[in-house]
Order: sequence, then structure tokens, then C-alpha cells
Amino acid sequence: MPLQTITPSIGDRFPDAPVSTANGTHSTLHAELASSPTVLYFMRSSHCPVCGSHVRALIREAGAGAYGDARVVIVVPGEAADAAHIAAKAGSAASVIASTAAHAEAGLDVKTGLQQSGTFVLDAAGTVVSARIATVPTGAFDHREVLATLASLSESS
Repeated sequence: MPLQTITPSIGDRFPDAPVSTANGTHSTLHAELASSPTVLYFMRSSHCPVCGSHVRALIREAGAGAYGDARVVIVVPGEAADAAHIAAKAGSAASVIASTAAHAEAGLDVKTGLQQSGTFVLDAAGTVVSARIATVPTGAFDHREVLATLASLSESS
């Protein structure tokens, strides 16, 4: 059955998809999100240098406590080996998962030959609070936007 591309809107529950962890365990995106606010970053590829710089910023900020109790989950297109490549760099500051379906389920298409990347902030229920999707990876992450969104979540709880 082909996947239906869905672009989750603000207020929608984030779609589920099968994923693999860096150690090869099969799971689902919803199972990996747990029940806490989440910064969910979708890489264009595990070797994209711009995506790599975004991952380093996410790890640095999460490690410094800038995201409070929010988790950072990085999604790499591909298989467990792709997740392991990034997980080796992420350490404990982020969970890294791989999927051949999650990007499409999240509405991230291939445009002009490039896999789109993006950042979603989800509340503890898995509802989309903010979404940033870009074909050119430089536009897929804005740390100020993530910080402001997480601050607004903290204020509203």
C-alpha cells in the first residue's frame, strides 16, 4: 500500500511511521516520541553537511539545557546504519532513528532532486506546535524559533 504524503498542520497530531533505532530495533515514531515535548528534526540525508550542522546545534542546545524537559529526536532517511552514523555523534543529547517512510508521512517530499528536511516542535501529546519545512536545508532549522516555541509551551502549562 503506498504511503500518503501528509503535511501535518499546527494543531494536528503528528503522523506515525515505522522506524529503526541506531541498534536496529524496529519501532514506530509515536513509540519513540514518548510523552514529553519533542523537537523533531528530519535530516535530508545522514551525510548532508548543513543537516549535520543543525544536528550539532540541537545537541549543543539540548546538552546545555536550553530545551528544558523537551526531548530531541533526529530522523534520518534510511535504515539503522544511517541512524547509527548520526547517533555516534549525538551521544545522549538526542535520540536518533531512521525510517524509509517517516519523511513522506510528515509531508517532506523530494523536490528538485532534494529530499526536504524540517523541524517540528510537538507538545507532550504529540500535537504539532510549530513546523518548518525546507527544500534547501539551510531553511529547515531556526534555533530561535525552537526556543520561542518551547518557551510558549512552558508558559501555557
